Amino acid sequence: MPPMDLFGDAPTPPPAKINPVTLMGTGTVAWLIATAVVAGLDLMDRAPEGWLWICVAGLSLGLLGMLWAYSRVYRAYRKRVRAIQRAQKAEIKAQRAEQKAMKRAARNSAP
Repeated sequence: MPPMDLFGDAPTPPPAKINPVTLMGTGTVAWLIATAVVAGLDLMDRAPEGWLWICVAGLSLGLLGMLWAYSRVYRAYRKRVRAIQRAQKAEIKAQRAEQKAMKRAARNSAP
């Protein structure tokens, strides 16, 4: 029996298709819940010192991440829209050129 190579070259999996806004939103909601829990504990003087600020920092970074993710998704959307518009303009231009060529051919073949 040949030896098994557990760490050999395995095929690279395709990249995961995830929505970054949803991903960042989920993490931000988790930090929001943690902030609420720690704030409640802090009101009862049971939270360790500094935990509230850690939660606030996580929440702030999550909100910044959501803004970044939204801008990334919106930029990709605009890029797709522009590509579609360019294709439509090219198609219209080709149709007009074809119509002009047909008119010229009709004029040249008329008796």
